Amino acid sequence: MAAQALLEGDAHSVEEVPRPAGFGSSETPCRVFRRRLGVAPARFRTSGTAPG
Repeated sequence: MAAQALLEGDAHSVEEVPRPAGFGSSETPCRVFRRRLGVAPARFRTSGTAPG
């Protein structure tokens, strides 16, 4: 997932990630992250991994 790759780096803030990753709004990646990885984008960035 492009957003995941962008969050693994530090070139973009969590707020900047949706557009380069192809999302139209910041709400969509939050839903996708929670559904696929079980964690919000900001939590993923601080932990570096998805739970489980």
